[in-house]
Amino acid sequence: MPATVAMLYYATFALIALLPARDRRESPGASSTRFMIIIPAHNEETTIGTSVQSCRDLDYPRDRFGICVVADNCSDSTADAASSLGVRCLVREDATHRGKGYALAFAFDQLLPETHDAFVILDADCVLDPCALRQSDMCIRGGDRVLQLADCVSNADDNPISYALSVGNVIENRLFYAAKSRLGLPVMLRGTGMVLHRHILERIPWKAQSIVEDLEYSIELFRAGIPVRFLENVEVRSAFPTEPRQLNIQRERWARGNLSFARTQGFKLILEGLTRRSLGLLDAGLMILFMSRPIFLTVLSLAMVASAAAHWMARTQTTEILLLFSLILGLLCILYFGLGILLLGLTKARLGLLCRIPYVLGRLIWISVCGLFSTGSLQWKRTPRR
Repeated sequence: MPATVAMLYYATFALIALLPARDRRESPGASSTRFMIIIPAHNEETTIGTSVQSCRDLDYPRDRFGICVVADNCSDSTADAASSLGVRCLVREDATHRGKGYALAFAFDQLLPETHDAFVILDADCVLDPCALRQSDMCIRGGDRVLQLADCVSNADDNPISYALSVGNVIENRLFYAAKSRLGLPVMLRGTGMVLHRHILERIPWKAQSIVEDLEYSIELFRAGIPVRFLENVEVRSAFPTEPRQLNIQRERWARGNLSFARTQGFKLILEGLTRRSLGLLDAGLMILFMSRPIFLTVLSLAMVASAAAHWMARTQTTEILLLFSLILGLLCILYFGLGILLLGLTKARLGLLCRIPYVLGRLIWISVCGLFSTGSLQWKRTPRR
């Protein structure tokens, strides 16, 4: 049953995503929103220049946005590198409270009293789409107050790890969040490419300080009934992990944080949605429970093995139906991930990478299962750069 509900949940949004989208009219007129781009950075002296330059190249009036780097607990020359680029730099030193959530809270405390209308959060290894601020400005003038840009992979063809993550990323962006946003259902903030209007931060101050600060703040928005609009055609690009060590550190942090919130908040949100008759809260709870696709693959695999074992032990009409049903679910899962592969695009080189994806999926499943049963303290750890 869990595998069936999850597969139907994924498939529903995938089908909606494949339907022609109705054009949404944006607010015409001159750009007026004053943005501040915040770039939290921990030991990023080698990458900060690329991110800052992508912000400088934005197609938006230069007097309508600023760039602020938050050098958070750095032991290298990140602050000097940022200052030499001519952008504002806030230096934070606090060895006890570490992590991106604390860095953002520090930045908002400094910047909210100023005259900025909205804040764009960008990771220090990301490149922002040149049209990002112009598109965000049109949405904000049209009434949107929280936006999430499409977090995309810049190195899909590097090796099987980055390719597998790219396929998952395309599925998440184009077959899941894009469809949910069209329906006005909750969309998860994703850490980078977040756009928050000052009125939202004044109403719901940033206190998200867990290792998955984006998920934590998203849940606060869901409960307050504040929608998040997903801009599928405005991208934030970054290089995803290519080495097992990078993959382990990044995905272990995400898996443990997400699964922790799934255990503590998923069913609560579903219950709140039922009692308050809120489809948004109900969907938010389902989304948090089903957001780990490696866990879904694990549950589906166990269901298929169990149905096959039951049919082998006792060949009855019931076990035949269960076996057939599990095989249908497996086929739907293959079609679902196959659609993501096609949307990303197939080349001769990618066909070779595709053959080695099962190894990466195995690692992702193992990381997620370990996170499911982990009971240790959750601490932020930076993903190593190449």
